[in-house]
Amino acid sequence: MGQPEMIRFLHCSDVHITEDYSRIPWHKLGWRRWMALVELKMGRAAAFAQADASLSQIARRAEADQIDHLIVSGDAGRGGRR
Repeated sequence: MGQPEMIRFLHCSDVHITEDYSRIPWHKLGWRRWMALVELKMGRAAAFAQADASLSQIARRAEADQIDHLIVSGDAGRGGRR
């Protein structure tokens, strides 16, 4: 009997990637997105400025390291939408 096959997982959390709310008409956003947009405009957006590129880099690294499954948990969007 040989060793069992190993399955490799990579986990990342709270990636905060979402569309640019400023491009969506306010009446389509809803009050929670309005609040998120205000927070983003007041400076919070800087914390997420590289989120798309960071997740892309994580995915490339996972592929290069032959990771079998990428698990993304927590807030997927900048606004913490449920």
